Order: sequence, then C-alpha cells, then structure tokens
Amino acid sequence: MRIWPFFGLLTLLLLGLSISGLGRPTPGPTILAPAKMERKANLLLRELGDALLRTQGDSSSYLPPVHEREAGDFVLYLNRYVEYDSLLAISPSILSGHEELEQAFIALEDCTTEEALLGFVWTSAGVDVNAACLGRERRADCYQLSLSYPLPVSQSRSWWSRNYWWLLLWAMTALGLLWYQARHKPSIATKGGVAPGVSAASTPPVAVIRNRPAEVQITAQSCFLPSQQLMRIGAQEVPLTYREAKLLEYLLDHQNEPLSREQIKAAVWGSEGLVVGRSLDVFISRLRKLLVTDEDVKIKTLHGLGYRLEV
Repeated sequence: MRIWPFFGLLTLLLLGLSISGLGRPTPGPTILAPAKMERKANLLLRELGDALLRTQGDSSSYLPPVHEREAGDFVLYLNRYVEYDSLLAISPSILSGHEELEQAFIALEDCTTEEALLGFVWTSAGVDVNAACLGRERRADCYQLSLSYPLPVSQSRSWWSRNYWWLLLWAMTALGLLWYQARHKPSIATKGGVAPGVSAASTPPVAVIRNRPAEVQITAQSCFLPSQQLMRIGAQEVPLTYREAKLLEYLLDHQNEPLSREQIKAAVWGSEGLVVGRSLDVFISRLRKLLVTDEDVKIKTLHGLGYRLEV
C-alpha cells in the first residue's frame, strides 16, 4: 500500500488551514514591551534602595547603578547591612505605584554568594505584612537588593507556534500511517518464521546499554549515583530530587568549567516552561548544603556570569 499520496494531501490541507487563519490563537491582553518592563524594574529597584538607605539615616552616599543579571532579574549592590523589617515597611507605598508589574520577588541577598537570605513576593494584591522572619535577630551581613519577575509570553508568535496543533495532528497522522504500513508489510521469512539462511538458535538477544555510569566519583569522600538519584557522602546516602540530580549531573559533566546561568538553565530545564529568576539559585543553594561537609568540592559563584563546580 502506498501512503505517500496521503502525506501530500494532508500537508496541503494543513497548509490551507494555517493560511486561512484557523490555526491562529485568540489575541490576548496587551502586555508591556520588554524594554519598558526593564526600565520600570530598574527605576523601582533604585526607589526601594534609596528609601531603604534613608530609613537608616543615609541620604547622601553614592547609590550604584542597577545591574541586570539576566532577563527579568535585577540587582542593586548596596554592599552594606540593611534592615529587612524596614524594607517590608516601605515597599507597599512604592510598589503600589507600579501597576504594570503584576508580580515580583524582592530579596536581600548575601553579597558574596548571591543567595537569597530574606525576601517576599509582591502581587497586585499587595505585600504580605505577616511575612516570615519579621522582628527576628539577624547577623550584620553584607546585603544586596534584588528584584525578579516572571517574563510575559510574547504575542508575536512564529508560524510554527501559531499552527502548533495542526502540526501535531499532521505528525500523529503520519506516525499512524507509518505504523499501518509496517503492520501490513510483506514478510520475507520462510515457513519457520526465520529469514532464509538464518538459524533461529543463532539469533543473539539484544543487550540494553546504558550510556551513563551507575556511579560517578566526585571526590574520595563523595560520589553520585545518577540512576538512583542519590548522593553518597562518606557512609551517608542522601536522596536527590529529579531537578537536583539533573543539575548535579550537568555540573559534574562540566566540572572546573565556567558555566553561564543561561547554559545551565537550558541544559537542566530546557523548554519545560517558565523558570522564575531565582529557581536556579535555590537549587544551587541546596546542592551547596549537601556538599558542605566535603571540603574538596565547591560550587563557586561567578559574578555576572554563573557558576563553576570546582573539584
């Protein structure tokens, strides 16, 4: 049975549907252009930083420019101790004047590691005044102020994304036709069910080969078991989540190499959907805590770039 004429007819049908506009999505709400969102976030972070310093009696020292670490993630290097309670107190009046920013994560980070130590989520409903850690004693660490927000989905979609469902239908139909042809393909086997000149007893079983080792030695003290999602440190076995295991495996594959945040996110998250700006830092922080007892391995922060696993 020849199936190629069916492919041709199906392709012409789907092409006509896409041109006619049936594959286009319904227009969504208007969103702020990325460049304007960046300017808004830059201005907002400077307003927060200025107000925060003024609450501590500083109205004259130099306020450095805001640095964009990646799309939707900004930082203001204060390089001093500031009060978290003061940040929560001044934020509602400043954030309420930026209605375009529907959601944002405001955090105080460690100057050296860039780990988020304290923070809260702002939404159009406001700031949770009962946020965790209010009123507690804190170390007089060096802080920097960061702001990150989820990136909006662009409405200027390509032809491929506008016709996603039609292409999926085409692919499923094509696979179905190929399966049908394979099921009805004439057999060349003889009556015994074996091709001429081949003995049934001589056909070897197919071996399943795994590309990755069962155990990856990190240092003399630590090792990683990818297939089990476990890390063994000394005599202790620590279970890892799927994302932690995938991140650790990628870092080990590129140990002692500088890796940008974009490289790591593309390898670990791929095209699985939206990644909030601080998600990578959270998983890096978890791995650091697991490896803290092994002095021979460290995950070093490369300011303005990303991370490097040093072994």
